[in-house]
Amino acid sequence: GHDQGTKIVRTPDGGFIMTGVKDYSYPFLGGDLYIVRTDSIGDTLWTRTYGGAPYDNGNAVACTNEGGYVVFGSTLSGGAGQMDGWILQLDPDGDTLWTRTIGDNAEQYILDGIIDSDGNLVTCGYWVNSLDTNRNAFVAKYTPDGDTLWLRLYGGTGMEEAISLKECSTGGYIFSG
Repeated sequence: GHDQGTKIVRTPDGGFIMTGVKDYSYPFLGGDLYIVRTDSIGDTLWTRTYGGAPYDNGNAVACTNEGGYVVFGSTLSGGAGQMDGWILQLDPDGDTLWTRTIGDNAEQYILDGIIDSDGNLVTCGYWVNSLDTNRNAFVAKYTPDGDTLWLRLYGGTGMEEAISLKECSTGGYIFSG
């Protein structure tokens, strides 16, 4: 399969951490969520894969104040139904501290995620309701431990998705899609 990087961020020590998909084959026939951690000149410190058959991916990664990482993606191999949103909390060595899936028996996909100034996790993507086929953009906020604070859907009868998310200086969030 192919390896695909989707997001890379600088770590506090000057290195980098990247997330994406390892051994990807289209359309969702295989692939695992993939993490690569490097030093400041790009030499690999460690790599990790997460998930199982058939498909999992990472779309965003953020560094925690404790030196670990939060990965935001989606899983087809775990969760409640088809594709579900997936959040993984990792320690500094890439070992799993906890994971959460969001969704129901339809399709939910996390396309971006951040850690806000209060330490909460905020995600965005698209949500297909199990009762219909509408695809709505969503933004959701979680505690640092992954417990849901709120989830908002945006859209109508068409297909909407939130692709990119930022925290505003006014305390809210803005997304595009």
